[in-house]
Amino acid sequence: NNLDIVEAQRKYQRQLTELDRQIEDTKFKVETVYPFVGGAKIHQIAAAQEKMEQMEFLDQLLAKRKELMVNLALIDDYIKKATKK
Repeated sequence: NNLDIVEAQRKYQRQLTELDRQIEDTKFKVETVYPFVGGAKIHQIAAAQEKMEQMEFLDQLLAKRKELMVNLALIDDYIKKATKK
């Protein structure tokens, strides 16, 4: 059904918008977390671990974004083919 396709497209676009916000927030967190230079060793380790966790989360978000882009591209292709008839 064409309405289902359009609704799926809207759903993916909404998810993409939300995901882009999450990605920007996470990028900011990755950039602002850094091991303290002169702080206690435990704080350096904790900050380094937090940064690594944020980077892993960012990688997950980027992978999810890639999936959404593939799904949107497939939907766009379907719509183009359906409207050429």
